[in-house]
Amino acid sequence: MKNRYVKPTNQKIDLIFLIVLLISVIYFVVECIIGGFIPNMYILIFALLMLAIFGALFFTMRYRDNKVTIARRCIAGILSVLLVFCSIFMGRIRSGLQGFSPSQNVSVMGVVVSVDSGYDYVENLQDKTLGYVDNGSELTNYAINELSGNGFIWKSYENVDTMMADLDVRNIDAVLMSLQDYTMRSNSDETFTEKYKMIHEIEMVEDVEDTANEVDITNTPFTVFISGMDDLGVPDYNGLSDVNMLLLVDPNRHHVEMISIPRDSYVPNPQAGNYPDKLTHLGWLGPDAMVNTLESIFGIEIDYYAKVSFSSLIEIVDTLGDIEVDVQLEFTEQNEYREMGGGYFVNTIHLYPGVQTLNGSEALAYARHRHTEGWGDSGRNYAQQQIIEAIVNKTLTLEGVAKVPELLEVASTYVSTNMPTEYINKFVNSQIEKMQPWTFSSTTMLNGLGDMQICASAEGSGPLWVYLLNQDDINNVYSQYKAMFEEEQLSDFQFDLNDMTKYVDAAPVNPYLVTVQNFDSVMSTYFPSYYGYQAPAEEVPSEEPVQPEEPTTGEEEPAAPIEPETPAEPETPAEPETPQEPSNPEVPTEPEDPQEETSTLPSAPEGME
Repeated sequence: MKNRYVKPTNQKIDLIFLIVLLISVIYFVVECIIGGFIPNMYILIFALLMLAIFGALFFTMRYRDNKVTIARRCIAGILSVLLVFCSIFMGRIRSGLQGFSPSQNVSVMGVVVSVDSGYDYVENLQDKTLGYVDNGSELTNYAINELSGNGFIWKSYENVDTMMADLDVRNIDAVLMSLQDYTMRSNSDETFTEKYKMIHEIEMVEDVEDTANEVDITNTPFTVFISGMDDLGVPDYNGLSDVNMLLLVDPNRHHVEMISIPRDSYVPNPQAGNYPDKLTHLGWLGPDAMVNTLESIFGIEIDYYAKVSFSSLIEIVDTLGDIEVDVQLEFTEQNEYREMGGGYFVNTIHLYPGVQTLNGSEALAYARHRHTEGWGDSGRNYAQQQIIEAIVNKTLTLEGVAKVPELLEVASTYVSTNMPTEYINKFVNSQIEKMQPWTFSSTTMLNGLGDMQICASAEGSGPLWVYLLNQDDINNVYSQYKAMFEEEQLSDFQFDLNDMTKYVDAAPVNPYLVTVQNFDSVMSTYFPSYYGYQAPAEEVPSEEPVQPEEPTTGEEEPAAPIEPETPAEPETPAEPETPQEPSNPEVPTEPEDPQEETSTLPSAPEGME
């Protein structure tokens, strides 16, 4: 009769396997609890299951049968390896998520000289004369203070154009110019960088305030603004916002509405007395300024933002191993380094229409292309939505899930968001628990009109290509936002027959927003100095004294009733709301064709934006 019991040596080996398994289980459970991704119920079920397996393996140690011993050790060994691998995997995900944080806002002021001046370093300018625009900005004052030890002779100017004219005739040796002005002028004038160069940069770093809303995103709809910076590298530096997208996320319906906002939208600039400007230019003010402006336009609350650079798209797609996209047109576009030299197809990316696999550089080219006739900004917005959906779909595959840690490492480098890490953890936790697929749909704002208008931040550039939003499009976004909360509001819903207008889904009116409907009235009421940009507050009072002096004839008919009413009109805050009624506003009917910018006005070419 065979001996049923295991020898002491084999017993020790089996105990080692079981102890390793127990440590692996504990390691995995701890990572699950710390990470917060896995629902507690699932962790408990897993722990009980592993306890049962551990007990069964321990019980079989009583038998010395070789097949039982081999099976026991194989099971314990394989489970230990899998649990350690999964624990490391989850630890990397947790580490990647902790890397997300609001970036710092970095504004740059540079020392600019003429290319033929012979000055290559700021040290060469000691005891020389430097010009600057005395606009009282914090960045200008900071730069002057940083350069104070170089013995410069400072000369102030009222505007950049006058300052640059003096630099051209050598009345001054160099100028202080913000990176924003330098970039704008470089984009609008092809010869600018041939005449001037920036030899020194001063960076002013500002910490971003925590502006995130406290929202339980596991069961409450929320809104995210995505700002894609037209640059490579980390998103710390403020710059042109080339991609502007609102994500309306409904975790209850498992639906995401993607709303693309044209980059050239003519919107109020909060740092220029609400004078109209391109939305992309507001990227120089930082994400908070853009969020506040969009909230005032659409009448909604934007809970979080994500600020990304174009590097992130390239790195994410390449990390995933390419994405599948149905390209809608044949086109040629610059590569990510904006190289076009050496011939039409050299240093460029050329794609044909049809479903195909795109790498990071090709995906970026498709996402930024807009110059093919008939494609424009609306086509580019659609392409960007296609790419986002393709990335999400690829990430949800087995191949994509395996690369989540690498994706998070890339994203934490090139993406800045004010959504707290613990909120992301809870959101992932809830989605694992619900295990429901998500749906995506897109909204574009195509009913506006393109036009050439003056922009607040483009001093001296003349009219630029802009996009006048349509109030109907704005109301549509507002309606979709409200619709996410309908289920929560049904129990409190009541009709007020005395005032049915309150049930109309019209966005609150921003009096400074210029739209297709109110173009004439808003421009004349708030921006009478439109054709020669000045601060609106200085221009409006100058018109008031002119009108009361006309009626000095002494006649009774034109008497006092008419005159006092005329000067009072510009001061009425509600004035811009009524102007939406004119049936034939003087809005130019020029189509939104970016290619006409180049032929019509050199100051608004492809790069101005």
